[in-house]
Amino acid sequence: MSKRIYVVEDEQDMLDYFQFILTEENYEMKGFTSGEALLKEIKAQKPDLILLDLMLPGISGFEVCRALKNDDELWNIPIIVISSRKDEFDIINGINFGCDDYITKPFNEKILLAKIKSILQKEERQSREKYNKVKFKDLVINSTTFEATINGKDLDLTPTEFKLLDFFLRNREKVFSREELSDIIYDYDNYNYFNGDRSIDILITRIRKKIGDYSKNIKSIYGVGYRFKEDV
Repeated sequence: MSKRIYVVEDEQDMLDYFQFILTEENYEMKGFTSGEALLKEIKAQKPDLILLDLMLPGISGFEVCRALKNDDELWNIPIIVISSRKDEFDIINGINFGCDDYITKPFNEKILLAKIKSILQKEERQSREKYNKVKFKDLVINSTTFEATINGKDLDLTPTEFKLLDFFLRNREKVFSREELSDIIYDYDNYNYFNGDRSIDILITRIRKKIGDYSKNIKSIYGVGYRFKEDV
């Protein structure tokens, strides 16, 4: 899927230029001629990155940047300021307002595209790492490194124990039957209802022994199955 880039620039010829170079790189680009126009539409469809001019009609690029970074839903969208303002004060201001990079006009097209690619790759890595790591207090599961720790101490889980504990932490407070848990942990085609029930009970008993005080968070729901409860 193409990455979506919003460009805030009041000069139409510059918007046309950005449209050309970004679509050539297979980015989806949308232009805005004012900060107000961007802020009005951005929550309907968030971009992966914003290219932001500072000298805009109405509110300035600095104000746009501040509004985005102070918004709980938008603060993590990366922003590259592209401006003809070259003073050290303006560059420092841009960084202090939360922009991820500051490029002065005229700029080198290849350098701009390289910076865009680098920032988007960094965001993708961070997003993947965030998803791959799940935490409950000092109990941490990292599916990238296949590590499960409590207060930094390795739990020495088997692959099946790791998979089930990871699933519980990502689905806290939800109740799952033994059959549902077996479908998650084991090959569905090899599932046997009686053995599946028993194997899940044994597996959870082993996990409880390894997670110490957190064993009480894995609750047995009589006649139904199990859930991981946050408050016990």
